[in-house]
Amino acid sequence: MRLHRLLKMNWHGTEHRYHMVQKCIRIFLAGMLFFCTAAVSQLAAIPGIDSCLPDIPGAYVYYRDYSFPDTVYIGFLQYDETSYCMRLYSDSLRGSSAPYALEIYFTLGEKDGRTEMTGERIMGSFSPDETDLVNYLHDLVYEFSARRGNISAQTFASSIAESFQSDTQATLKTHFISVQEEYPQFGGTVDMNYAFYIPVFNLHSITAPNGDIRFELITAAALSHSSDTSFFDFTGIPLSISDKERDFTPADNPEILEIKDTAQTLRLDDQWKLAGPGVWMLGNAAVLSYSSAAGKTLPAAPVEKQFLPAHILRNMLLGMQGAYPDFRTVSIQAAKDSFTIESSYYLPAEKSVSHSFKKFNLTANDTICLFDLTVFDSIYKTNRQYFNTVVSNYQCK
Repeated sequence: MRLHRLLKMNWHGTEHRYHMVQKCIRIFLAGMLFFCTAAVSQLAAIPGIDSCLPDIPGAYVYYRDYSFPDTVYIGFLQYDETSYCMRLYSDSLRGSSAPYALEIYFTLGEKDGRTEMTGERIMGSFSPDETDLVNYLHDLVYEFSARRGNISAQTFASSIAESFQSDTQATLKTHFISVQEEYPQFGGTVDMNYAFYIPVFNLHSITAPNGDIRFELITAAALSHSSDTSFFDFTGIPLSISDKERDFTPADNPEILEIKDTAQTLRLDDQWKLAGPGVWMLGNAAVLSYSSAAGKTLPAAPVEKQFLPAHILRNMLLGMQGAYPDFRTVSIQAAKDSFTIESSYYLPAEKSVSHSFKKFNLTANDTICLFDLTVFDSIYKTNRQYFNTVVSNYQCK
């Protein structure tokens, strides 16, 4: 595939630069790869839950659970329609100085229209002191699936239609469906907030009537391959994360290049260098990628056309191996047949933060255009106008 060819090219530059290209292209092409393999890699929803968008094998979510006095993250991973894993992680649970992780593999089925846990396996050693945590995770699965099961696929379809009806891009709400319910675990009366672009339970957050957050989505991603351990490696994203200090200064009076293909136009200065088909590098500071494909050359979409932007948005939002999007920073602008995502990615292995802009357009002749600009966050923060101009100069027609 195109990704394979790009990663096998003989890049001219440092090894660091090559690995940055690998990482950033992997993140950018996630949406196109997921879409192009959609016919063979889509799942039905969790048993007992109706959905108008297919689920993605290997998709996972992590939440911060504020019902604990300690910093606790809870994740749910979906392998296929019936096989899952849940994980509780804390750096210092119950005063311990050592990190703690509890992992439970489980299977789900449907009985009388409701989700039912049909089997489980707890990984590693297990002590009686952890029984309450196991029971708590069980309760979350039953509660979340039951509460989500009360919302119809049509309700989500209506929220998708509302999100992509404007002629000009407008900011999407962080959640679209809020249901006020009694949930004693989270303090009584709460709002269960859902969004179509979040995998597994579609749950964005649980909030109190006064706005206090009780349970909050931190990241969502998808496993890249069978040996990808990103779900099990996750240890959280700090509330305040900063990138390493890096140097970049835009050139004075550079030559401007206008790059065109059949559907896209891009304007870059001569500091950018072509690194491969549709890929431009700005030294070690940033990478820009763009791609287009005529609808007739793509496999049949797994969703109806009115759901296609939502389906691709959902896929392009997901992180990839070793790169966790911070959903607390995600901003989405959407219009009819287009959207723009702005977000930050946390790369713990490299102790780095990247800033990303992703664009999707579906043209009148059903050509799909995808664009990504990924820049180290410290460089973006000191050169916002420069990079924002690069993004605004991209056009798809």
